[in-house]
Amino acid sequence: PTGFRCSRPAWSQVTVYNGYAGQRAQTCIWVHPQPAGVKTRISWAMPAQGSTIELRSSLFAGSGPGPKTTTHLFVNDKKLASVSVDDPWDYKSTVVPIGAIPIASTLSVVVQAAKSDWRKMCIEVLIRGNRRARGAKLAPQKSKSRGQR
Repeated sequence: PTGFRCSRPAWSQVTVYNGYAGQRAQTCIWVHPQPAGVKTRISWAMPAQGSTIELRSSLFAGSGPGPKTTTHLFVNDKKLASVSVDDPWDYKSTVVPIGAIPIASTLSVVVQAAKSDWRKMCIEVLIRGNRRARGAKLAPQKSKSRGQR
């Protein structure tokens, strides 16, 4: 399946999205936060070893105005990073070093919002570096030309 519906409320879901969010085209994980600050956790086995993890978070343009929505990144139970977004025309990202994480680790993304009305999130997690677990592929790194920041 490409998505999961939560039992309540009916509009609550987690799915793959391919379209526009934060004023850019992207493929991401669509998460509609639960009401009253309830956390949505998405976990999977650590897919690859690398030197950094980049967490990106944005709101869909149809999200409208409202309070910030926060995305947390965990490896096992250790929080590595958090990103908060409140503007549907922007996206936020942070890059953190991975360090020596065992291959058997669990990677989790936790999304929460103080108010869930129209707070539709687009989440991306990119693992980058030159070390690789057997059979796992790494996300390609964008090269920067001279003069670019």
